[in-house]
Amino acid sequence: MPAPFPYTQFLGDIICERIASGESLRAICSEPDFPTMPTVFKWLDTTPGFVEQYVRAREVQAETLAYQALEIADTQQRGVRRTVKPNGDVEEVEEDMLGHRRLQIDQRRWMAGKLKPKVYGDKLDLNHSGSIDVRIRDMTDDELLAAVQELVNSGTLTIPGDDDLEMDEGEEFVSDLA
Repeated sequence: MPAPFPYTQFLGDIICERIASGESLRAICSEPDFPTMPTVFKWLDTTPGFVEQYVRAREVQAETLAYQALEIADTQQRGVRRTVKPNGDVEEVEEDMLGHRRLQIDQRRWMAGKLKPKVYGDKLDLNHSGSIDVRIRDMTDDELLAAVQELVNSGTLTIPGDDDLEMDEGEEFVSDLA
């Protein structure tokens, strides 16, 4: 087991700078002369001020990753695609590595969305913009009452004022409207 690694402001600054520049904590902690990830997590729990510095570094990292994604999208990456044909011949084609670039961009976008969800996260539109069409004109009074009772019994419809109504398990709502 490695010896405990004491926290220093200098080391905390270096780790946070590197995180802000886009490096992962895993990559940083895998280098010699750096603490392990569990040690850094312990520092986050026990070192006043370090957690705020670390959180800010992660926010900046989200920005860095977003800029990296733009740079990757704007920069062609040439590579060689090799294909082995059924007869054993190898065909080499030099081309832009679109699939690789797409993966790099998607990963950076995903990570930025996790680090700063309000800015880079997926936006979910929870507003209803359609319409609900209920046709009751073609129903008889008994059909309408049966439909309302079914909705109330299933919990889909709540009738205002029935909050005080207590029902035993298995008992169904019966209206006195009929």
